[in-house]
Amino acid sequence: MRIVMLGHSSAGKTTYMAAMYRFMNDGRKGFKIVAADAAQHARLIDDADGIKKGIYPDPTSQRAEYQFTLYFKGKRVSTFVWADYRGGALSERSSSEDAAALRNDIKESDAVVVFADAYELATEPDSRRAVRRLTVLMQQAIADGRTAVPLVLAYTKADKVKSADEWSLAVEPFEQVSHALETSGSVKGAIVTISCGRRPKAVHIPVLWCLSNGLANEIQALQNKADSYQQWAKEAGKNGSIGNSWKSWRDGTESEWQKKKRYLKEAQDRLNEMRPLLRPAQQLASTVERDLRKERPPRAYRNAVGG
Repeated sequence: MRIVMLGHSSAGKTTYMAAMYRFMNDGRKGFKIVAADAAQHARLIDDADGIKKGIYPDPTSQRAEYQFTLYFKGKRVSTFVWADYRGGALSERSSSEDAAALRNDIKESDAVVVFADAYELATEPDSRRAVRRLTVLMQQAIADGRTAVPLVLAYTKADKVKSADEWSLAVEPFEQVSHALETSGSVKGAIVTISCGRRPKAVHIPVLWCLSNGLANEIQALQNKADSYQQWAKEAGKNGSIGNSWKSWRDGTESEWQKKKRYLKEAQDRLNEMRPLLRPAQQLASTVERDLRKERPPRAYRNAVGG
């Protein structure tokens, strides 16, 4: 699974990565995330420890990728790649190497997490104009037409936005995106307010939301493949005969009965791949749903959006 994280330089992506990783490396309801690269693990943990002391990491200076493994009760569930981009990639010319890679990654991703600095949007008019390209990229991702692509809109620094009027200013640039998330039949969307400071709030929800939907999609894909192989096995069985087997033996080709046996094995292999994912997927979906209810947005935000 591949998750793309994007947002402008001030959105707090680097801070989020550290806060999220520390939280999920400690574990949540049996789930744990571990970085494949020991150096990245150490840096993320150091950054998270610094945040607790009021020392924040520098913004992303270049395109970066993290490879993580999701565990459930000590057992590996799946691996996923988290692609991070420096904020400048969103404002440079379309010929920029980073911008081109960004568009391609959005197109090829399994999930997209967009970070918006709620406090800056609420207090700096120029920032609301600057997110125009970001909202265009999100709408393109929503309109891509694929099935059940998880997309999260995460408002960072939510603890610094105090009034409904400020929240109205913060969410205004994303009104069309929010509407598209609510009405699109091809995208599963979530809107989350998070805080990544000394008292992190809801930092695990964006990544677990994406992973939950990614696991559900993987299970459905495996089930669909198993169903297809079983149907092909049924058809091959109907077409099988002694005459077909003799002709296949003479010509050195696969008989219909041999095809049936192979298709049934392929179907069973897909089901065997699927079964270990069922319990973690069910538990993860339950955890995300519960935490979305628990980690409700601030009252001022709910008043601003009428929720």
